[in-house]
Amino acid sequence: MGGRPGVYRNQRMEYQHAMADVFLHRSLATSVLGGCLLWGLPAQALELSDAWVRAMPPGRPMTAAYLNLRNDSDRVVTVTGITSTLGEASLHETRVVDGRSTMHELPQLRLETGASARLVPGGMHIMLMGLTQTPVVGEVVPLCLDTDAGEFCVDAPVQRGGGSSQHHH
Repeated sequence: MGGRPGVYRNQRMEYQHAMADVFLHRSLATSVLGGCLLWGLPAQALELSDAWVRAMPPGRPMTAAYLNLRNDSDRVVTVTGITSTLGEASLHETRVVDGRSTMHELPQLRLETGASARLVPGGMHIMLMGLTQTPVVGEVVPLCLDTDAGEFCVDAPVQRGGGSSQHHH
């Protein structure tokens, strides 16, 4: 062992410093993520699933989109708007009153902690109006829900009938 006895010790010290940096960064990341969870800011507060857009014949100026929402956060989440590349989008609800079906716009959708909402034909749904193009079966339409907890987006395939969660009687 003639030569350079200090080289091994310097390499070992560099390795220890590098490992200390890795530990420090992991600890900081864990603290930040843990803090977000403690402050009620999970990575995905609103879960969107089973989204689909109803296919329409060419030339129709509107269609509808459907999906399921679930609030997985520890606070109320309110949907305040919807955007789509297909055209104007807004939340609507169909109601039957005195045997007549009526549809009206909903200004917002409030989801309590752990609550779910189903946007389905004949109930709450997303109206897509002033279409920039006619959606074709197999295409995918991005839908983004604006909420007080941020924006949550989902890709909705265009289908003729019901989505994967739909069943017919």
